[in-house]
Amino acid sequence: MAKTGFDFTVGAYASGELAREWQTAFRPIPRNINIVEESVWRTDLIAGKYDVVVAQNEMNAINIFNDCRTPALLVCHNRRTFLETTITAETENGAGKYDRLVERLQERFDFVFISESKRADYGIPGRVIYPGIDVNEYGGYRGEVAEVLRVGNMMRARDRMFDVDFQERVCEGIPNRVVGHDPGIAGATPSKSFEDLLESYRALRCLLHVTRQEYEDGYNLAMLEAMACGMPVVSLANRTSPLQDGVDGFVSFDAAILRDRLNGLLTDRDMACAIGARGRETMAEKFPIGAFVENWRAAIETVAAKGTGRRPKAQPKPRHAAEKKTRRTAILLDYVSSPLTTGRYFEQAARKTHNVITAGLRLPEELLASWGFDIQTMPSYPIHDIDLPLERTYAQLLAGMPSGCHPDTGFHPDIYLWVDAGLKKIAEDIGLLEACKICYLIDTHILLDIRIEMARHFDFTFLAQKRQVDDFVRAGIPNVAWLPLACSPELHDLGPMERIYDVAFVGRLETDLGDRRRDLIAAVRERFPNTKVAQCWPHEMARIYAQSKIVINACVNRDVNMR
Repeated sequence: MAKTGFDFTVGAYASGELAREWQTAFRPIPRNINIVEESVWRTDLIAGKYDVVVAQNEMNAINIFNDCRTPALLVCHNRRTFLETTITAETENGAGKYDRLVERLQERFDFVFISESKRADYGIPGRVIYPGIDVNEYGGYRGEVAEVLRVGNMMRARDRMFDVDFQERVCEGIPNRVVGHDPGIAGATPSKSFEDLLESYRALRCLLHVTRQEYEDGYNLAMLEAMACGMPVVSLANRTSPLQDGVDGFVSFDAAILRDRLNGLLTDRDMACAIGARGRETMAEKFPIGAFVENWRAAIETVAAKGTGRRPKAQPKPRHAAEKKTRRTAILLDYVSSPLTTGRYFEQAARKTHNVITAGLRLPEELLASWGFDIQTMPSYPIHDIDLPLERTYAQLLAGMPSGCHPDTGFHPDIYLWVDAGLKKIAEDIGLLEACKICYLIDTHILLDIRIEMARHFDFTFLAQKRQVDDFVRAGIPNVAWLPLACSPELHDLGPMERIYDVAFVGRLETDLGDRRRDLIAAVRERFPNTKVAQCWPHEMARIYAQSKIVINACVNRDVNMR
């Protein structure tokens, strides 16, 4: 934030849990930051001598709540889901306390989130400002020490997020070191200085990064700094990871695969240099320092313009008993796993507030290749919790339920949600499921009769295409409703990009001479030569769309599709 050019007073606490010294071993103190003792800054805060107050977490914010009448920002570095677990050992009570805390803080603070996934997890308005790193201040990777680096402070204390035992399994028998303050990890040693940390990034062969997607994004500052230096990263797969497996890093959910990737980098320094160089390019593209500075200046200047005497927001309405937080709904989510499927949006959204177990087929890579996709750049997509074949029964599904899924002791589905992915029948023994059965049908604009027959197996039917709702009603399908398609911005957020294409189309073009879509695209390309046509993965599609002035679509039978 010092790069914004503003002068900052950093308020040091005299005592208590919030009393922490600036650790110069982690970061030097920038010239435009002045550290002030509590008796001074609190007096100045009460007197209204600051233009803007920036609280770096909720505890800081509530600590100054009664003293602060200055326009204020609250930065949320963690997911609400994770923080709720830290308030009390009893999760539901902790969540309730945290709800009340956040409601109160909204009266006085504007919220800033460091990622879209964190804003979505809080479920309240606020700016999103992604981290930014100036790659010109890093670089210099050599990788001459064949050793794995792990970086983090107090990871064991935040084990839900960092899963230290998983890290240990991945690194078992492999030379590795932990740089950071962590009494819970044998041999962990803090860096002597920021330059010392940079030297670790430059000298050691690769970084192992582990953050669980249920509680954290697929990157943190340590990982981005390693990438900025040119150090290759091997990471636990995560929906928000900036890495493409095998392209600019390695990602997997499987500890054995991650071990194999680490060993490969330790034995092949040239590969490490090549992967690290591409990772550095990715870091520069997705986390540019220019965007970070511009967005923070805008946030500070906007809230400062509100001036002192800012009117507090209205008091939140008291919750009625029926609105109080109850246990999380248990959802059994059934869809075909692939990088292209709509089901991934449902899974990402449902996991924010519910307990989810997934089931279904993992689409084979060979099939994706036969459709014309480049397997070398394919993003990772996990096997479901319950891995099933294409032709399966519900008896097989129930037999595959994790061992902890006993109705009295663990997961027992309240809802079974089946998401359309092109399959043409439902197994007849679906009645074995006791949960409420819901289907979400997408391709009702084609094979309408087949979709209607499938819907007869479910208690509730939602349709992505509004035009076919009446057809289902006339066929006697109960509880039918239109539920439009939607897209999660956090899966595609690249930030602002230069518009280098006039027109873009991403998708398959059939070779049939009579194909309407092919002819339409050909006509557009003739009129607008600077047209980008590609068949690619969602992350590549997002980049092309962000670089295009116009995106065109050619629907089938007036459907609304994910494009």
